Amino acid sequence: MPSKEEICSYVARALVEVTCLEEDCGHVYRDPILPDTVLSLGPQLRTSEHVLLSTSKNVHFSLSIGEYGNRAYGKVPKCTARTLSVMPAFAEKKYYTMPWGNHKPVCEIPCAWEDVSFRMGHSNILQKIAKMLLYYSGLAKLKSNSKATASSFIVDAIEQACDDFAKLSDCIERDWESSLSSSLDRQRRRIIISTIVKMIEDFAALKFDKSDMFQVNEAALDQLQRTAERLLAISNEPEMSIPDAVLSMCDGEELLAFARIPVNEVN
Repeated sequence: MPSKEEICSYVARALVEVTCLEEDCGHVYRDPILPDTVLSLGPQLRTSEHVLLSTSKNVHFSLSIGEYGNRAYGKVPKCTARTLSVMPAFAEKKYYTMPWGNHKPVCEIPCAWEDVSFRMGHSNILQKIAKMLLYYSGLAKLKSNSKATASSFIVDAIEQACDDFAKLSDCIERDWESSLSSSLDRQRRRIIISTIVKMIEDFAALKFDKSDMFQVNEAALDQLQRTAERLLAISNEPEMSIPDAVLSMCDGEELLAFARIPVNEVN
């Protein structure tokens, strides 16, 4: 047994996980954090403000797609592939603005590529359907406490998906005999058609399922998730010959930062 003079001190950290759910809770209660609590937590927070980037030269942005607009290839249009060079102006706290005035930051790059609009069209429709299913799936999860409301969202998602599948089938049928299509294009369309036919059959079986509503909702949410993942997987076009667009930020001739943007994600 330790004597009264002996002192044992234990120091530990508590790892706390907070899960935030958006739902209708009725009344909202807020408890203010006391100033003493904020002061006591100061040493543990260890926050400090700092500037990530500082430059003494004018900054401009330039756009390139493959060899077009890329100075390494020498194919750079004059005054169209880059914005005006200006000094970033400090706005407030940690943000900077680009004082372009009345000049719009527009970059234009004339370039010639294979016409892949029909391929992009199919991929965009598939991605649109997938995002719609995920959206309605999220709404149904938020309203999971109301079986009828959740079921309504699920039915709306299924009906909308079936309508979009019909439009996609018509689009594929129109492009089937296109002179631009390759054998790989036709094989890919067969896979898309067979996949959406199977999805429609699964949706029909789920829509008229006579099981308990809660069990049907759980199975439906799982199926919407799997269907969306499958649609996103087959939306990847293997013959998309247009390279990514590259947006570069330069300090004079020095590259400061860049971002690669897939062309099929540009609206």
